[in-house]
Amino acid sequence: MYFKRKYYQISNKLKAAYQYFGIHNTFFGIFVRKQYAKKACKQIQKLCAEPSKKKLIICYDLNSSPPTIGDFLYILMLARYLCLKGQAIKIFVVTSELRDDWKVLNAAEKEVFFKFMKEISQVFIPASEFNYEQISWQEFNHYLNKDKSSEASLNSHKNFVVLHDRIIKRRPIYNHLFNIFNYLLETEDKHFAESFVLSAKDFASYEIEIPVLNKKFVTWHIRYNLKWGTERNLTKAQFYQMLSRIRSENPDTNVVIVSDQIGTDHYRKMIPSDVRLLYFSKDYGTNFFQDSWLILKSSKYYQYRSGGIGMIAIYSGIDYEFIMGNRNEISWAYPNFTSWSHHSNQKKYDKLLDNNTVA
Repeated sequence: MYFKRKYYQISNKLKAAYQYFGIHNTFFGIFVRKQYAKKACKQIQKLCAEPSKKKLIICYDLNSSPPTIGDFLYILMLARYLCLKGQAIKIFVVTSELRDDWKVLNAAEKEVFFKFMKEISQVFIPASEFNYEQISWQEFNHYLNKDKSSEASLNSHKNFVVLHDRIIKRRPIYNHLFNIFNYLLETEDKHFAESFVLSAKDFASYEIEIPVLNKKFVTWHIRYNLKWGTERNLTKAQFYQMLSRIRSENPDTNVVIVSDQIGTDHYRKMIPSDVRLLYFSKDYGTNFFQDSWLILKSSKYYQYRSGGIGMIAIYSGIDYEFIMGNRNEISWAYPNFTSWSHHSNQKKYDKLLDNNTVA
């Protein structure tokens, strides 16, 4: 008992130091996240290998998660992975308390976001497996602490909460899932990886008509948001620099800029009227699902900084080039971003240099 207590005391001090000194992306920080990802990977693999199948509970607690679709997509890819492994799943989204960054949205905007989360879940998870509930923490915690002999308990012989150690402490899990996936998919064969990744077929009901469909085209995502993540907006100079890079790699190829309506209106003003072979997705479609379909139909996807829709390309088989600093995601074998990349044209770089090369 003494050693166990000491272990937790030291562990908590290390976590506090980790946060205080901002060492998230230092060598030590990366080591800590890799170790956790390996441990979580083994736990998930063990659950999937058990002969007596439990229903696996995935909890996305907005008390420790941001108002961003890209981060929620990690949760949905976890659900997709478990379904492919033959597991019964249920997703709980806890909305009773919200992290501070949700304050940028008003009550109506929050409700729209919650509704969209459920809608996009239905695209990622097979209809036969879809089981989704919006819930308060009080309700969720009640089920969590029920007697294990009760079938209603979320920790019984019939149910198990994935990444339980973090969920019960209301700590985020989205920021670890990419690294966990790298270890989970490392040992899977090519056939499983191809089933796991997204393709245009997943968004077939959102097909749109756009002039470039019968020609080669690339997609380029740009965001413009003044509520959060303003450092990921592109300046005019960065916009032209990235456009020049894309043009040099894809001469005489159509480029479709993927952005929301605010981003479309902002960046359209930067483009001279005589520029050719450049389109905006919002001139032909209206929503995230149509943009996702378009990305997955393109020959290559580009992203410099920008936002969460890039997860669609990362969890796909199409070529892509990301240029962005390190956040939560650790590159598998730089510049190859993931363990499930089965060809060499899926890259993530840290910087775009002045001479338009990457590093």
